[in-house]
Amino acid sequence: MYVKLLKNSLKRLTLFLSIFLGILLLFSNIQIQSYVSASSDIKGVKDKLEYSVSSDKFIKGDGKITDIEKNTKRYLETTPDDTYYANTSLNHSVNGQMDSWNLRGIGLNPTDEVPASAWKTNTGSSNTIVAVIDTGIYLTHPDLVPNLWVNSGEIAGNGLDDDNNGEIDDVNGFNFADSLDGNSDGDFKDPSDINDANVLDINGHGTHVSGIIAAKGNNSEGIAGVCFNCKIMSLKVVNAQGFAYDSDIALAIHYATDMGANVINMSLGGGGYSESINDATTYAFNNGTLVVAAAGNNGGDASDSYPGAAKYTVSVGALDYTNARPSFSKNGNRLDISAPGVSILSTKLNTQSANCIVGVNYYCLSGTSMASPHVAGIAALIKDNNPSFTPKDIRAALLNSTTDLGSVGFDTEFGYGKVNAIDALSESALGNDVTPPTVSLTALGSPDIKGTVNFSGSVNDTNIYMYTLRVIQSGSYVVKERSGRGNISNSTLVSLDTTDISDGNYTVNVVAEDMSGNLTTSNTLSISIDNTPPETFNMTSSPYTTDTTPLLSWQAATDVNSPVTYDVVIDSVTVSGDQLGTSYQVLTPYVDGVSHTLSIVAKDPLLNTRTVNSSIGVDVTPPSVGSPTNTINSNQITITYSYSDSFSGIGSHQISLNGGAYQSFTYPYSVTLTDSPYTYSIKVIDQAGNFTTISGSFTIDSRKSYLTTKADFNTDSKVDLSDLSILATNWNLDNNNADANGDGKTDLSDLSILATNWNQSY
Repeated sequence: MYVKLLKNSLKRLTLFLSIFLGILLLFSNIQIQSYVSASSDIKGVKDKLEYSVSSDKFIKGDGKITDIEKNTKRYLETTPDDTYYANTSLNHSVNGQMDSWNLRGIGLNPTDEVPASAWKTNTGSSNTIVAVIDTGIYLTHPDLVPNLWVNSGEIAGNGLDDDNNGEIDDVNGFNFADSLDGNSDGDFKDPSDINDANVLDINGHGTHVSGIIAAKGNNSEGIAGVCFNCKIMSLKVVNAQGFAYDSDIALAIHYATDMGANVINMSLGGGGYSESINDATTYAFNNGTLVVAAAGNNGGDASDSYPGAAKYTVSVGALDYTNARPSFSKNGNRLDISAPGVSILSTKLNTQSANCIVGVNYYCLSGTSMASPHVAGIAALIKDNNPSFTPKDIRAALLNSTTDLGSVGFDTEFGYGKVNAIDALSESALGNDVTPPTVSLTALGSPDIKGTVNFSGSVNDTNIYMYTLRVIQSGSYVVKERSGRGNISNSTLVSLDTTDISDGNYTVNVVAEDMSGNLTTSNTLSISIDNTPPETFNMTSSPYTTDTTPLLSWQAATDVNSPVTYDVVIDSVTVSGDQLGTSYQVLTPYVDGVSHTLSIVAKDPLLNTRTVNSSIGVDVTPPSVGSPTNTINSNQITITYSYSDSFSGIGSHQISLNGGAYQSFTYPYSVTLTDSPYTYSIKVIDQAGNFTTISGSFTIDSRKSYLTTKADFNTDSKVDLSDLSILATNWNLDNNNADANGDGKTDLSDLSILATNWNQSY
């Protein structure tokens, strides 16, 4: 009887709590997309990651250098909701939907409704920890304080690493984003630097995400999170500039795994493959921690957004209240599952201003950042309900229990469908499949590839999850991955864009995985990627010629692949194709005064091309040149003439004096010479080499020039009696002004010269 009374009391209590909880349910949302990089102190995880380097590269390996990877930045990517919503009493209405529509739509409806809420099965417990790798958390939020994870091995504020995990004062988590430059070398990411245990959120994103996962339920405060009795471990990786480094994300994943987190949520991401994040998520999966991440905003292929696309990560896309995929949510073969992500109400910073604010501590946001924590929260409920479940069991329970939205089974719009908390919690352990998939990769017609290449083969398994094509460098370093879904028979597995991979030699294989985590690796193909055209080269023949059937020539172009061949294109017509030589003889005579366009196209064996454009024209008409004019001033001769060329234009001017060699000069010809008679011949040459010759003669006599100037003693521009008077005055004086003959003396010879020229004006 006592047992029956107890059961009835529990039913009434459960009903009361369910009704009360239904009033409290609200929703939340934000989305971070980040680009992360590596270069940080590893402290407690030095045996897993080694970091050294600069702001854009880092080294990873097991106590020794094995790989150097680009240290990418990954950024928060939130699609804010600018609409205000009604806030009457504790009700929050979104487009006429019921309160907390996001939770009701995934099976977390008030517990008195039909179908029965997943919360009737489990609401989580303090035994289950969700690590939120994000911007930090608002540590005094009334709806989050009860569920903050506390590191029992650490004493707050004593400046010591009490639990000897390599981090000091990590009571509620750790700050991997804001490091202190311990050795003052300007590099905040080397092993001698000191990290910071302050996980306080100054952005609001991490606080919003945390509320979706685990805002406290049944506490008469605000909203209820998905797993409203689970614990939240806050790991800050996004800095004040709004991005996170791959290295910091990788370190946070290791920390969360080592410190006992059952689930990790990462509502951040960005473009580009990351080996370091792949390694970290693999480590988490193999050591009992399931990683859930946003598929990415800005639309497009989810395969390009890490960490969502990382190995062993459950990638989550967004849904609106009609179960449609919003345009910002990424899709594609790497998308695993979908969840509400539009106008989601959740916790906020008390000082934060935004649209769609409800009360003081809540507001709504949109993005795949908001979708991901719904799935992370349900993963935590699954783990709490089935403590023996491994990450592969949790993943299988999530993906095998979805509500199908698109095509039957997996599709690229919604993944496996919308997350379903009720069915996910009802699933039994799904790890009994011990038969691995079969997979094979078909050899390419040629190992030399470029651009987008289709890789074909076969994948088969009754419980297939995903297959991934990997491009591998130097035997072990994966430079790119591309995933596909479903059983494939002798057909295209993956279309791989190679344009973002450096030219070189690689190997390629496919890893197929079933829902139970069984893996099979295919055969390996060797490939050589070449997306680079031949090196720059130039034409060596002149653009103008006097030959009506000229020989065109150019430099040889070099390329990593041989041989380079050439196409000769004249006036848009290919006159010679795939030739090996670097010259071409024009066969059809050209007309004088006509230009022709010319393109030489250099091609490597993969048909990467580089084109040199020029023109060619025949000019057999010499320039037009007028008669020369000689101007002498003392010892200087200046020769001028008119000239023109109507087609190729003037190329140069050359002169020969007294039958000597021709020398080029810049028009007009002007030079100082010694006293002597001269003859000259001038060639005016056009750019085709045609020339016209003019000739003439002149005499340089500086004495005459001297007389006509030096005898004008009074500088009145005349030589007359007034000049004779001056000369007479200076008779026998050493006066250069009267030295008419320039012999250094003023005497009768000067008077004679002046008398000879008297009355002559100059």
